[in-house]
Amino acid sequence: MDLFTQLTHSLFRSAHGSLISFPILIILLLILIIVGGGLFFFCAKGYWESSYRRLTGESFLAVWTDKGKYGEYLTYDALKEFEKEGAKFLFNLYVPKKNGETTEIDLMMISRKGIFVFESKNYGGWIFGKESQRNWTQVLPSGKGTRKESFYNPIMQNRTHIRNLVAFVGEEYPTRSIIVFSERCELKEVDVESADIRVVKRDELRRAVLNVYQRETQDLLSPDQIETVYQRLLPLTQVGDDVKARHIENIKKRLEENADHSGEGGSQRAPAQSKKSQLKSSVEAQRVCPKCGGTLVLRRAKRGANAGSQFWGCGNYPKCRYTEEIE
Repeated sequence: MDLFTQLTHSLFRSAHGSLISFPILIILLLILIIVGGGLFFFCAKGYWESSYRRLTGESFLAVWTDKGKYGEYLTYDALKEFEKEGAKFLFNLYVPKKNGETTEIDLMMISRKGIFVFESKNYGGWIFGKESQRNWTQVLPSGKGTRKESFYNPIMQNRTHIRNLVAFVGEEYPTRSIIVFSERCELKEVDVESADIRVVKRDELRRAVLNVYQRETQDLLSPDQIETVYQRLLPLTQVGDDVKARHIENIKKRLEENADHSGEGGSQRAPAQSKKSQLKSSVEAQRVCPKCGGTLVLRRAKRGANAGSQFWGCGNYPKCRYTEEIE
């Protein structure tokens, strides 16, 4: 007998095993409704007073019923205590790129320890991936076995965000990259080498940020600098529908152009996520240099044993000499 059936039987029967009278049943149902309604009101009240609601203008119901938005809000909710120390949050920033397009950052915290750029992944299952791998793997239960689904490396995805952010605000403001997965997943094998990048589950996020605060004994940004960056970036969260429409259109166009190169192991499906997250992850699933974050371009060897053969080389050459064989 499952839990729901047991609760149903308990609800309809008294301690002596006889059926509960109709008036008592009504009272019990009213109690459940009141408790449930009170819990919903408590959550909605906290949301209504939050910076997330004030800046995004989204209703609690709209966020609660959207998997992607709700994940972003939960990430903010885990960190909102840092607002008491002067930190400021921004959501859904459309950062301009050099080619005239935009890249979207879901969540950012500007604090005295630097600019934290978060990439939220509201996934379940087992997660496997390395910082240098282009695609990561999600393993989910399927019947009596499991199924594997690939998704674009979120470290590389966030690296693209940060590269365009730095180009916009300037290199004098230190940045940190944190990838946040849902508590429902298990980070089975995730390897990160860079000291300024963290990959954590949401229930570990607060501790991860606190560790940065404790490790950095000196403040990296003054209150005036925090306010300067905040005011500089705030307009990027208030863009019109035309900018958002162009952003989506550019993503769709890029998807069409890269349709034949969309993934390695193309039969694998992408993890379930919101339409916006699918588009954003796909457009950034391009060749990115794992060493410096630059764009990998197709080159041809001019001499040596491999003369005439093609390979991927970093577009920032000669500053970065990273190369990658064509698979």
